[in-house]
Amino acid sequence: MRFKNLEIKAWGNLIDRSFRDLPEGIVVVYGCNESGKSTLFNVFTTLLYGFYPVADFPYRPWEADLHPEVRTRSVLDDGTMVEIWRKLMSTPNGSITRGNEVTELANRDLSVVQHVSRALYKALYALTQSNLKMLAEEERQEIEDRLLGGLGATLLRPTREAI
Repeated sequence: MRFKNLEIKAWGNLIDRSFRDLPEGIVVVYGCNESGKSTLFNVFTTLLYGFYPVADFPYRPWEADLHPEVRTRSVLDDGTMVEIWRKLMSTPNGSITRGNEVTELANRDLSVVQHVSRALYKALYALTQSNLKMLAEEERQEIEDRLLGGLGATLLRPTREAI
C-alpha cells in the first residue's frame, strides 16, 4: 500500500493540513522535539489500525469544538485506488472507498494490515536512533540492511553485503 496524499482535518495541534504527492519508498521524518513527528506517525497508524485508545485518545484536537479526523488516498498493491477516512466523535467512525463501493470500518483494522499487529507496525516503522543504539552492532547493521538495503526483495542485496 502506498499513501498518495494526506488530509488532516484535526489531529492534536495539526488543523487543516494537506500533504500532496507523498514520496515513494522509505521516508525519514526528522525534527526537533515537539515538532509533530509522533503526531504524524499516529495519523498513519490510526488510518491503518483505527483509534487506540478510544476513551483517552491522546491526539484530540487542541480546539475543543473539533474531532480527530483524517483522510488519505492510497494505492493498494494491486493498483486499486482507495480512499480511507477516520473520525473520532463519541464513537470511532471510518470507511474505505474503492470506486463506488464504500465499506464501513468503524474502528477495525484495514484488511491489508491484519497480518501485522499494531505493536509490530509501531516497532518496525518508528525506529529511533536510541532504539538502534541499544542493539549490538551486528543486530543494528542487520536492521539497517533490511530497512535501507534489500527491503525484502530477493534480487537485491543489502548495501553492507555488496560492499
